[in-house]
Amino acid sequence: MPVERKGRWTLRTQLRAIIISATVSMLLLGGLSTWRIRQFNQRENALQQTAIDLQDNLKNNFANTQLLREIEAGLPLYMHSGKTDTFNNILSKINTLQHTLSAEIKDQVQTFRKKLLILQKRTGDLRGKDDEIFRAERNIVQATDRLLQSAGAQFIFQIQNLTSDTCLKHHHLYNTVLLTSEPKKLQRTVQEYEALFNATENELKNIAQQLPAEQQKFIDNILENFSDLKQTVTAIINIRGETLATKNEIEKIIVDIKTNIASASITQAESSSTTMDSVLRLARNNLIFMAISLVLAAFMLALIALLLNQSMVKPLLAFSDLLQKMTRILTGLRKESEFEGEFSDLLTSMTDGRQDEIGQVATAIENLLKRLRELAVFRQAVEADDTSDEIYQRLARTFYYKLHLKNFIIFEALENKKEMVSILRHLEDNFQGIPEVSLNEDCRARRTGAMVSSFSDPHTCSFFPLGEQIRYVCVPMQVSGQIIGIVQFVFLPGLSEEEQRNALQALTQARHYIAEALPVLQAKRLANRLKIMATEDQLTGLYNRHYLENNLDRMVSGIKRRNSSICVLMCDLDHFKDVNDTYGHDAGDKVLIQLAKILLNAVREADMVIRFGGEEFMILLLDSGQETSREMAERIRKEVQQYKFRIPGHTIRMTMSIGIANFPEAPDQGIWEAFKLADIALYHAKEEGRNRVVQFDHALLHRSKKETSVPEDSTNTQAKDGD
Repeated sequence: MPVERKGRWTLRTQLRAIIISATVSMLLLGGLSTWRIRQFNQRENALQQTAIDLQDNLKNNFANTQLLREIEAGLPLYMHSGKTDTFNNILSKINTLQHTLSAEIKDQVQTFRKKLLILQKRTGDLRGKDDEIFRAERNIVQATDRLLQSAGAQFIFQIQNLTSDTCLKHHHLYNTVLLTSEPKKLQRTVQEYEALFNATENELKNIAQQLPAEQQKFIDNILENFSDLKQTVTAIINIRGETLATKNEIEKIIVDIKTNIASASITQAESSSTTMDSVLRLARNNLIFMAISLVLAAFMLALIALLLNQSMVKPLLAFSDLLQKMTRILTGLRKESEFEGEFSDLLTSMTDGRQDEIGQVATAIENLLKRLRELAVFRQAVEADDTSDEIYQRLARTFYYKLHLKNFIIFEALENKKEMVSILRHLEDNFQGIPEVSLNEDCRARRTGAMVSSFSDPHTCSFFPLGEQIRYVCVPMQVSGQIIGIVQFVFLPGLSEEEQRNALQALTQARHYIAEALPVLQAKRLANRLKIMATEDQLTGLYNRHYLENNLDRMVSGIKRRNSSICVLMCDLDHFKDVNDTYGHDAGDKVLIQLAKILLNAVREADMVIRFGGEEFMILLLDSGQETSREMAERIRKEVQQYKFRIPGHTIRMTMSIGIANFPEAPDQGIWEAFKLADIALYHAKEEGRNRVVQFDHALLHRSKKETSVPEDSTNTQAKDGD
């Protein structure tokens, strides 16, 4: 497995760098966006507060303007009427203004209040002078009446008309003084007053010159009263002028207050407008910033996608194509001798041009494919082997030459036995002292079905006798949960860590080769077992009738080619049915097994012993003469008669009847006809008293109690006594 080196620009490093860059960029953009949003929220809050303040200011300004209008409308009423209620109402409104206006305007309101108090005083003075006017007028009237009482008739009308006209003009001018609000008009009224009083004074003086001295006193009294009236009117005019001036100042102050209120409203509106413009600019800038951020984010995503495509996606697609091609190659790998072309070029380019994880995986895949190809070639060779021994020899060569495992023993499980015997030993000089043993159920690898190693613990398996002298690794050959063998690899003690690591890697590969060979080994074992089951009798281990039928033609052809003969012995135990009835079928099976051993020991290796059916056995003596065959048959009969058959709890004696026939006795005789003739001879042996050997001759056919026909095929024959 490749080890990742430090400093390598691997896919993991690239992906980590991309993720960190993207995260930092997103954090920066997020931080800037948050800052911009907070700015916008602050400006928005300021705008909302400004709008609220503006709304409140406009309401206050509207209310204050309304108060000023009411004050402005009430001033003329007060100046004309002089009523205290009117003044108090105006003063109350002024006090209200003082509490609602700003500090700058409050000073103007305070001045306005002072001027109003001055106006109140002037108005009061004006009302006081009205009494003096009325008193002066009354004195003039009284003085005129006294003059008229003493004056002659010629001056009465002249004096009366003069005083009446003067008083009328005075009242007219006085009303003008009281009603006018223009200083220029008031000045003209003052001039008219001066002319009026001067003309009246001159005429009175002219009249006084024409009157006696006593009556002149009345004229002087009238002139004094007119002088008092003139002074009073002059004082009133002055007061009126001051009042008008105060009123004008008040009106100017009102205008200034209105102007200041309007200016404050305009300033507030301008401030609100400025705030609105600032918010709009900030919103526009935020939109521009967001647009730029989106463009940058899109650019960054495109850049990341490009980087991922160049560094990961394209290699991964190529790797996917590699895996698809590998799958197709693996599908046909067992039929191919090598893999080349486009796939090999792609794999080579990915292993040579890349130092990242994909290159490592591609290298691993290349090694894996080579390994699989080697295993596939090995399995093809194993499948072509004819026997299990050839497979074991091929495994041994692979262990020795390819994996450099020099010392090993292959154990194979025997059929129907609990032990395993060594069928192949390859040990160098240092291991020649290892004794040849068989493995039983105490073997740890066989018992557990797992690989057993003594590298870490020399006594891991108590069955192995040389744990201190050598190190061993036992690999079980397990198929479908069945242990069919053990491969034991042995090593010298004191291996270095690197040597142990190399040995373990070689053992891992060895297990792969063993795994590839196991199905073929098992198949050959099963085929051999099936062959044995098909050709051997399961009870006695002798050939069965099926084997006879399959090999009879080859046997007959060999006899005819050698111009030789076959002697057929048909053997049958006497009274075998009594054994089954008396002792049971298990006892009968044990008798048959012991009989099979007697027959095998009695014949030659080239002869064939066959269990033909039940307790009936056939012996084919190849290339044997008639006399020799009869002697062997007689010897077999005697051995059976003398043998003590061991059954559970007993020993019994048995006898055997044997019929003999030779093949060929005639050129056109068939082998099955010879079997029939031997069976006829056996029948006569039974008829003649059993425990005897009868050679067939044609005279037996005439002495037979029943007709028998010679079959033309391989029809089975039955024992004649039904035992």
